[in-house]
Amino acid sequence: MLSISELRYVMLLHEHRNFHKAAAAAGITQPALSASLARIEKRLKVPLFYRDRQSVTSTVFGDLVARRASLLLNEIANLTEHIAQLRETRAGEVRFGIEPAAADLFLTRAVAHFTARHPNIYPGFELDYWEPLRSRLLDGEITFFVGIKNPAFADPGTISEAFYNQDIVFFSRTEHPLQDLDIVTYRDLIRWPLLTYRTVLAKRKIRAMLESSDETKRFEHNFPVAVVSHLPMIRQLVLSSDYIAMAPRTLFHTDETAGAIRPIDVDGFELRLTLEIIRRTDHIPSPAESEMIASFEYVRDNHIKEVPV
Repeated sequence: MLSISELRYVMLLHEHRNFHKAAAAAGITQPALSASLARIEKRLKVPLFYRDRQSVTSTVFGDLVARRASLLLNEIANLTEHIAQLRETRAGEVRFGIEPAAADLFLTRAVAHFTARHPNIYPGFELDYWEPLRSRLLDGEITFFVGIKNPAFADPGTISEAFYNQDIVFFSRTEHPLQDLDIVTYRDLIRWPLLTYRTVLAKRKIRAMLESSDETKRFEHNFPVAVVSHLPMIRQLVLSSDYIAMAPRTLFHTDETAGAIRPIDVDGFELRLTLEIIRRTDHIPSPAESEMIASFEYVRDNHIKEVPV
């Protein structure tokens, strides 16, 4: 059996085809490398290299050992890196990102579930939108994030997994004038100031229905009038005024059940967004990172009224 050092010597000599250069790369003297190679060849009972004063040529056996040595050494390096990640995890190094729409649904319960199971690990997280979270992911500042599927990006540096589907609807206080209408059209909708997280897909959908410059002007003024990432603030404003809100149906479920806030069914408007868990393709999740993702899945399966993915 060859040692890790011996495998490395064969690989370096195969790469450099020069004893002096290979010995320097290995951090040993040239005579020490020559002696080690002689012992290796004696143990294997085959020549690995032909050498003379001018050159070093690999034999078919040398090619085989060097190729397998490279694979084995890469696996050892990956194992070492994974152990280092696990060591950091035991010290509490779990950091992820999450978009506001996902945070309001999942974050508090998921972190509580995780810390109850792992009381010595305190997850770190960043609340932001898709583009900055993607940048932080690729820079290694976070190891995964939960965000809205972005069909405009096909990124070979990341891998995504569908996590949760949500219907996006409009809400208002029960006494809002829109609630008195039998049928609410987009023309009725754009007369009122809108609060939301983001409106990219919905704005594109409604703009396509506009038929006059007056409608366009009113639409651009009210849709949205404000972008708010803090759900309690949206709820308070909707309850106390004629603002309407656009958000996942489940976010206002408590108020809707109590009768304080009601959804507005807009004729011809349907919008469903998919939340995904996005990771780097070259990152091996540590056990604690996998447990954090499992905590999000636990909340989804046990606390959230899910629209099937």
